Amino acid sequence: MIKAVFIDYTGTLMQEQSEYAMQMAAMIAKNSDLTNIKDIFKIWWGLIKKFETDSYADQYLTEDEILTRAIAVLKQEHGLTIDTECFRSLAHKFWSKSPIFEDVKEFFSKCRQPIYIITNNGSEYVNVFLQDHDLHCAGIICGDMVKAYKPHKELFEKALEISGCNARETLHIGDSVASDVRGAQSMGINACLLDRTMTHSEQQPDSCFVCSSLTEVLPLLETI
Repeated sequence: MIKAVFIDYTGTLMQEQSEYAMQMAAMIAKNSDLTNIKDIFKIWWGLIKKFETDSYADQYLTEDEILTRAIAVLKQEHGLTIDTECFRSLAHKFWSKSPIFEDVKEFFSKCRQPIYIITNNGSEYVNVFLQDHDLHCAGIICGDMVKAYKPHKELFEKALEISGCNARETLHIGDSVASDVRGAQSMGINACLLDRTMTHSEQQPDSCFVCSSLTEVLPLLETI
């Protein structure tokens, strides 16, 4: 029986395709040798993921520190010349003010189990998002709390500790196979891949639920 729901933030509750993301990409395009927006997003997110992967324990970097490192790489490798603080301000808005997915409010209102948000982003940004949309959760577990990012087990261990549940009593929902599904399953937590476009379902590990919307998850919570 599922007693608590763990859920991802970026890409699951908050849309990555936002005006702030586009403004960040446009700033890079205007002030570097990178001009193709698609290439910029690929390079940028590749840098962020690399730094998150390498950031652990004594080598842990906050999201702001990772942002600074990624900007430094673009300056060195692509001649980027920008006002770092202006770019950082856009990133903060991206983390907290990007649009909500349409199915999120219904899920929060109908879910009978307590919801815990597990995120690489700082809790201060998630809290702004929740307040803006009048959403309430039982807790936020972020990378800063354990000096690790998903899929490292520490975030999921902390979520289990805070929720007071064992792994089989929880379900983690997220849009990333590598970070969300495999991270949760490494701890024995039930995992649901949220694939709104149904383009990643073939990558799913064994014993993983796949849903195209958060509302599809609701019946699962009563049957697992």
